[in-house]
Amino acid sequence: MKYTLDDNGSDLLYRDEQVKDGGSPTDDNGSSGLTSAKCLQEAGMILNYDHTFSTDEALKILSIKPISVGASWFQGMSNPKDGVIHITGDLLGGHQFCIDECVLEEKMIWGLNSWGKAWGKEGRFGMSFQDSDLLLKMQGDVTIFNSLQLNTLQ
Repeated sequence: MKYTLDDNGSDLLYRDEQVKDGGSPTDDNGSSGLTSAKCLQEAGMILNYDHTFSTDEALKILSIKPISVGASWFQGMSNPKDGVIHITGDLLGGHQFCIDECVLEEKMIWGLNSWGKAWGKEGRFGMSFQDSDLLLKMQGDVTIFNSLQLNTLQ
């Protein structure tokens, strides 16, 4: 397996994304869920991928598997209280993160960030449906990785 499920594997994936996006492996210009999907597909770790900008579609997919979200990232999202982020403050740029849980009763989604367990609630964060919808309307997007070959994860 080209990309291992640890920091080394994610660092290698990020370097490959930088090259695929036209930069060098040492660039730190960010990337996208689509570029991640292309690298993972080329490595044989997924068979294909889908892409959406719809909150309704994202929530439907989230009911069966995690999604990768690319969105604008604001100052108030960087230091979540009780693990919940809010769209406040200045725009800092963009960020890609994994959403893997939906709590319908609370109208919240929960996910993982790549900044380690010291951030948020042991690396996890929540966001209201309303904020999630707003981020997608502000040129956010959702990438769905399909047919993950679980045998490659061993």
